[in-house]
Amino acid sequence: MTAQEPQKPLVLVTRPQPQNSETCADLQQRGFSVFAEPLLQIRAAPHEPLEESDTEALVFTSRNAVEKLRIGTEAALRLPVYAVGKRTADALKNRGFSDIRKTAETAAVLQKHLDTLKTIEKIRFLYISGRDRAHVFSAGGKILPVREVYKAVRTGNFTENLRLALHNGRIGAILFYSARTAENFIRLAKDCDLLGKCASITIICISTRTADVAGHVRWRKTAVAEKPDHRHMMKALEEAF
Repeated sequence: MTAQEPQKPLVLVTRPQPQNSETCADLQQRGFSVFAEPLLQIRAAPHEPLEESDTEALVFTSRNAVEKLRIGTEAALRLPVYAVGKRTADALKNRGFSDIRKTAETAAVLQKHLDTLKTIEKIRFLYISGRDRAHVFSAGGKILPVREVYKAVRTGNFTENLRLALHNGRIGAILFYSARTAENFIRLAKDCDLLGKCASITIICISTRTADVAGHVRWRKTAVAEKPDHRHMMKALEEAF
């Protein structure tokens, strides 16, 4: 008689769209049941269209920034670009950017790369980002100027289906891809008097910062991805179960 494999949990996916649907599809292929509930909405922020004359090099750390950026002239698509993450780089290619100089695994790795550029202090960089940033980049000892092109808006409440799933103990794991998402989940769970249900839930966090934000609540288990990307989030989830 062989030992039965442990049952995989129902996983709550809190990412905004379209990443939420993509993550759910990946989880289902891996044999997990999913509950999709975006806790942030990505919306474009008012900003000037990018012109070639605005800068000499661009930095991107998220796919959302690539997709929400308004482009003024086709010449801007030929600017040198430095990116964090393969998905960001793929989004840049899809938008038509043709000169991707470096794709780094993390923001820290990209900063180290920028520091190795011999003429970095002479290059006018522009960081294309969201309104809430986890990273600050510098060049030649000066912080890079930022153009905010999107904002993450918190959802105001849980859906009735999620409230019932939490109340009945159906959620076994939650994926937190950002500190803001973890913060919003805790706020909404408190509003619904559901924080006590967290003690039976395992959370997978994309970074130690996200885990620290979530650490104000008692969970069954907290796991942090070895690297802050989707592949390592999936690895941490599968190792947890």
